[in-house]
Amino acid sequence: MSPQSVTFLSETVVPEEFSIYHNYYAFYDGDKSIVTLQEGETTEWRWISPEELPDFLDIERVIPKQKELLTHYLHTKQWEIKKEQ
Repeated sequence: MSPQSVTFLSETVVPEEFSIYHNYYAFYDGDKSIVTLQEGETTEWRWISPEELPDFLDIERVIPKQKELLTHYLHTKQWEIKKEQ
């Protein structure tokens, strides 16, 4: 499965978590039956529409930083979260 386009959105470095987060937007409009999962890393996947995303974020377990970015996008249509100084 290869997306038609991939756009780098942001990088967040969180030293206290020893983590670096990279966020991407990938667009795919092909056959969803070819999806395969990496054994031992991913347990399931679900294809949802943009209209279903708010409810999905409310009821499903989502990585907090991903949930923050997606919720921000839904409200602003902007991928970048500008930090107040």
